Amino acid sequence: RDHLYLTQGITEGIRFIYETLTNPGDNVVVLDPTYPMYQVYAELFQLEYRRFGYGQDHKPDFQALVDAIDDRTAVVAIANPNLPIESALTVDQIRDIAARCKERDIVLVIDEAYHHFGAETAKGLIEEFDNLVVMRTFSKAWGMAGIRLGYMISQPQNITYLNKTRSLVETNAFSMQAALFALKHVDLMADHVGEVKAGTACLQAGLDELGVPWHGGEYTNGLMIFLRSNAEASGAVAFMRERKIYIRGSFEPPYDTCIRASLGDPASMQSFLSAFRDYLAAAR
Repeated sequence: RDHLYLTQGITEGIRFIYETLTNPGDNVVVLDPTYPMYQVYAELFQLEYRRFGYGQDHKPDFQALVDAIDDRTAVVAIANPNLPIESALTVDQIRDIAARCKERDIVLVIDEAYHHFGAETAKGLIEEFDNLVVMRTFSKAWGMAGIRLGYMISQPQNITYLNKTRSLVETNAFSMQAALFALKHVDLMADHVGEVKAGTACLQAGLDELGVPWHGGEYTNGLMIFLRSNAEASGAVAFMRERKIYIRGSFEPPYDTCIRASLGDPASMQSFLSAFRDYLAAAR
């Protein structure tokens, strides 16, 4: 219990970290593209937002991470797994990053929103590193975004320090009871993840048949789909919206020709594929 800090989802966890552990003029180094609230709150708290991105094969560029860190770096934040460009670090990789951060008195935040889809967890490193914070949410694999509940895991002295800036009790009794029910029925979450995995395989096979490249689906509930041009990607977003299928586009280069589809059960993915085939037939 003394290692936990309840939040209204990971969004609020990001805010607490920035508000408590940074000063205006500091910088935060973030694996990007990622959840946009890392940048939104950086701007709100007058922090320099420094991105490190991806190298070949959609792998995080660790040298870019090292190069981005300096004496004003307060926080390094990595979503593991990350979206929209799916990537997942091993525990050994996280340990190495945590050690490098500790040498420079930098807090390492590992965002495990998608952990239950298959990636390794950094939770076991908490006792080893007093500069490590792991964040989780009930919004993804649990399918409980509506209860707005997440939590941070860190060493007790860090939790105590974070609590000093807490002005209100943001979480509510209903959300906590719903979370307790979920934790007593982990099989429901596992069943949901299994359905998503089955739907992922369905979509991947369908895209292969169409000759459309893709990336992801192993560690998250999102798949990046590579189209031929920025115009084709924008057209896909608009076409699918007319079918009431909502996907994401408008990524920055080199992913500006991509769309991202959220993954669901096989029936949902078949519906997506049917509409997507119609779009390709019209666009090509």
